Amino acid sequence: DIIRLAQSGTQTVKFVDRTFNANAQRANEILLFIKENYGKEIPQNVCFHFEIAGDILKDSTLGILSSMPYGAVQLEVGMQSFNEETLRIINRKTDTKKLTENIRKLISFNNMHIHIDLIAGLTGEDLESFRNSFNIGYSLRAHMLQMGFLKLLHGADMRENREKYPCTFTDEPPYEVTSTPWLSADEIKMLRNCEDAVDRLYNSGRFLLTLDYLTDEVGVHPFDVFMSFGNAVNGNKMRLSDYAQELYNFFCDKCDKEILREKILCDLLCCSSSVQIPDVLKIKDPLYKKVKKHFTENEDKNIKVSILYSSDQVFAVNQSAEKNLHNRYIGRIYNIDEILP
Repeated sequence: DIIRLAQSGTQTVKFVDRTFNANAQRANEILLFIKENYGKEIPQNVCFHFEIAGDILKDSTLGILSSMPYGAVQLEVGMQSFNEETLRIINRKTDTKKLTENIRKLISFNNMHIHIDLIAGLTGEDLESFRNSFNIGYSLRAHMLQMGFLKLLHGADMRENREKYPCTFTDEPPYEVTSTPWLSADEIKMLRNCEDAVDRLYNSGRFLLTLDYLTDEVGVHPFDVFMSFGNAVNGNKMRLSDYAQELYNFFCDKCDKEILREKILCDLLCCSSSVQIPDVLKIKDPLYKKVKKHFTENEDKNIKVSILYSSDQVFAVNQSAEKNLHNRYIGRIYNIDEILP
C-alpha cells in the first residue's frame, strides 16, 4: 500500500495516526521500509508525513530518523502548551523537558522538516502564560511553528460545562474560541494578528535573518516581535516588497537602522528570485556594479549580491541552487577586499 501510494504521483503521503510512535516497533518497521525502498520503488520526490508525540520517542526511532534520506520524512510534533498546570488540567501527560530535548535532536539531524504547534485558548492559560509557551517553542527553531486556536467540539468539557468555563466560540464548525475566562475577545483578536505575523515572517522562511537580529542581538522577546508587528499590520494583505518595507519602518527606530536594512535585504535575496526591493532598502553605489560583475564573470550569473556597509562585507546568494528546509537559498558572506583586492 505504501509503494502504491508513493507511485500514484502524489508528493506527500500523510499517515493519519494522531500519535504515530505510540507503538514504537510498528513505527520503526514502517520507517525502515520507507528508508530501504526510497529512491527505488518509492520515488525520491515523495515525502511521508507523520504526527508524533515527541516526549515518548524511543532512541531506536530517533536513530532511524537520523538516517532517513533528505526530504523523505516530515514530522508534526504536537506541544499545545508548556504550562505544566494547563497540561495537567487537559489530561495531557507530557514530559516537557524530554519533549524539547527530542525536538532539538530531530532538528539537528537536518534531513527532515519539523513542524510544531501551540494552541491558544487552553484551560488556565492567559496571555502571559501563552507568551512564555510561545517563547520556549520559538527557541527550538523548528521549521514551522503553528499557532492554533482551541476548538470546542461537542462533548468537550469547556463546551459542556458553561458555568465553570464561560467561553464564547463560533456557532459554525470548527467552533473556535473567541474568548475564555483567561483570554478576552480583544486578546484573542491580537493573537490572530500575531499568528498572521508568525506565518508571514517565520513559517514562510522569508525573514529569518531579520528575526535572529531582532531577537538574538537586539534582545526583543520573540513573542513581542510577532505580537507588536502583527497588530501594527492588522492582517492586511500586501505584496512581499511592501511587507518588507512595513517591517523596516516599524522596527527601524528600535535598533540599528543600517543593520536592520541589511538583514531584511539579505532575507529578500534568500527567499525569492523575483521580489522587488523596496526603495527604503536601496543604496545607489557604483561599488555595487563592480561587486556584481565579479560574481557574474567568475562564478554564476544567477548570484544576487548585497553590500553590507556595516561590516565591509558582501552577502551573495546563488538563486540557481536548491533551497533548504526553510525554503531559502543559502547565502555566503565575503570580505570586500576578497572580492575587489
